[in-house]
Amino acid sequence: MLLCLILFDTNVMATDAIHDVGAPSLTSLPAAVNSELLCFIVDRSQIMTVDDLVKICSDFYTEEETVAARDVINSLLSKSDGPRLPKRTRVDKARATVEDIVKAILSPHVQLPQFYAVNLSRLPPVTPTHCDMSLLLGEIQSLCSEVQAINHLRAEFDSIREEVELLSNFKNDVQSLHGQIQQQPTMLSEIESVRSKVQSVSHLGAEFNTTQEQVKLLSNLMTSSKSVD
Repeated sequence: MLLCLILFDTNVMATDAIHDVGAPSLTSLPAAVNSELLCFIVDRSQIMTVDDLVKICSDFYTEEETVAARDVINSLLSKSDGPRLPKRTRVDKARATVEDIVKAILSPHVQLPQFYAVNLSRLPPVTPTHCDMSLLLGEIQSLCSEVQAINHLRAEFDSIREEVELLSNFKNDVQSLHGQIQQQPTMLSEIESVRSKVQSVSHLGAEFNTTQEQVKLLSNLMTSSKSVD
């Protein structure tokens, strides 16, 4: 047989002020207690108003279940020297008993163990109309803020990614310039070689001009010698 357990911490509603008022220790209390009604109240008290919570529990649970839950609270309070819940005798004693239980669970001066539910069919269904809309609105606003923060982080991530791409391109440019700088000695040697060749050609041109002048002189001399003859 599959056993389903639902655990809720009754200390969620307590504040740090408990330690300042001399609240009793939990060492004498059990770690967890089985009670569908108390489990439901502890869980739904965080999202429902007290009036809705009392109405749902008083309508759903039988008088025997309500009294049993009250007795569980009283047995726990007796172990921690806390005030016991009274026995209601008026006509609407079931509703009054549920109110006492809710007040005890929500009291910051009362420390209780965890409550769990074994019979899940004894957990009343809750419609959205019974939820505290202001609390739900606060949760929605908190989620919206988280979504906005995530979008902001995403935008920052995209910006960082673009900067990384720019740095990568810059790195490639630097490597290209470095390669060109490494090729400069070869280019300089080639330039010096061309310069030497140009100087050689210039020297040959000068020699050619000198030779051409000498040829002209010889030609003139030959012409003069023929005239004399």
